[in-house]
Amino acid sequence: NIAELAKSISYILKRYHEMGVRSFNAALFIPPLRTTDILIARIVDRGDLSVKTSDIGGMELYAGTSVVSTDPFVLAEMLKI
Repeated sequence: NIAELAKSISYILKRYHEMGVRSFNAALFIPPLRTTDILIARIVDRGDLSVKTSDIGGMELYAGTSVVSTDPFVLAEMLKI
């Protein structure tokens, strides 16, 4: 449920903080609240902030594209059959 997801995300972010993670990407996939579908959270460390080449973005991870001007949700809506 949504409360368990929130608790899990809080736990993960606290552990990230303890590990020194200062930049991350997150994506949540949440179905309509009255369904029993699975809730999915993806949280990924973006790397050392002082090293520019270690950066990774959410568009590459979650949308399969590196074009930042592309809105994956608009594209997904357009591709619905």
